[in-house]
Amino acid sequence: MLRIIILFTLFFQTIYAEEKSYIRKDTSNLEAYTYHDGKTLRIIWHLPDYIAEVDSGMNSANLRSSHSTTGRIKIKKLNKEEVNLSRENSDAYLPVFSSQNSGDGMKLVPTGKVIVFLKQGVDGYQWAAKKGFILENKLAFGNIYILNTPKKQNALLFANSLFSYPEVESAQPDFWKEAQAK
Repeated sequence: MLRIIILFTLFFQTIYAEEKSYIRKDTSNLEAYTYHDGKTLRIIWHLPDYIAEVDSGMNSANLRSSHSTTGRIKIKKLNKEEVNLSRENSDAYLPVFSSQNSGDGMKLVPTGKVIVFLKQGVDGYQWAAKKGFILENKLAFGNIYILNTPKKQNALLFANSLFSYPEVESAQPDFWKEAQAK
């Protein structure tokens, strides 16, 4: 009986500790954004103290490629003065997001591209032209296309807006993701 009481007490202490941890993380000042990953809704948090700088040696063709290597992107943490300067030069830098509201998660940088899964039988080239979208590429498999968006951060909103079209099965922003050495 004593074992049951001890286990029961430990169980509730663990739940309470997890609940406190969850509440502490929710007090983050980070701005949340949502996007779809296939049919799953995901939340990411903008990290205003971080910027992503594209390697100056990278030509515009590489920058536009949704399959560029992440080694060409540098993520930097800024001090307060640098944050204000980066806002003034917002075209020179890309926003950085985190997969966790604590800011400790994987860092994500929107490429300005959206991956669109169209329903079978829909011609992506005709569909994009009719809608006025800039189609960059068709993937070799499935009815999957890469669309350009005008601004990097707007790729999130653009991808979400594509769900209103009946021809679209799924749409998601393309990200450069922070790689970790194993």
